[in-house]
Amino acid sequence: MDASRLFTPHESGEVNLTAETDLAAENNRAISDRHYLPLLPPHDLDAVLVQAAQPIRRIDFLRHALALAEALPQTGHLLNLCEDRYWFAVALFAAIARDILTVLPNSSATNHTAELLATMSDLVCIGDQDGAPVSGMPYLRADLAAAARQIPTTTEMPLIRSAQKIACVFTSGSTGKP
Repeated sequence: MDASRLFTPHESGEVNLTAETDLAAENNRAISDRHYLPLLPPHDLDAVLVQAAQPIRRIDFLRHALALAEALPQTGHLLNLCEDRYWFAVALFAAIARDILTVLPNSSATNHTAELLATMSDLVCIGDQDGAPVSGMPYLRADLAAAARQIPTTTEMPLIRSAQKIACVFTSGSTGKP
């Protein structure tokens, strides 16, 4: 690369790195859009992933996540309110497999959830409770939605763009609002 493209001197003698920074950012975006990562790290799929009442193998987790991914509606945002850690993880990985951004608010209070729904019109809620926290909000129960689907028999690992955003985590901040 020509060194004259790296630095652009201003009349004041200062050096402008903006053009190079913009070029580097554009190159990084292009590269990361072409790079893919496996949904799960490449390890033995028969290995135990979770030791619960019954051991859950990595392949079973993958199959649950893929079955749930098929059940998810076409949307851009998924509010994950699963209280069970296993189903929380399955829902998170299902959203990743479908390129859906998981929304994680600092509170699952009804008023906070209603505020999120008002700002994200395509927000769908997934949980392990009996119903949606806000009336009229699209809702899926993770364990029932996964069970209602044919569990895939595939062992092919989905590839995810390395630049994919997977979660939007809200903190309370000074306003106490998500």
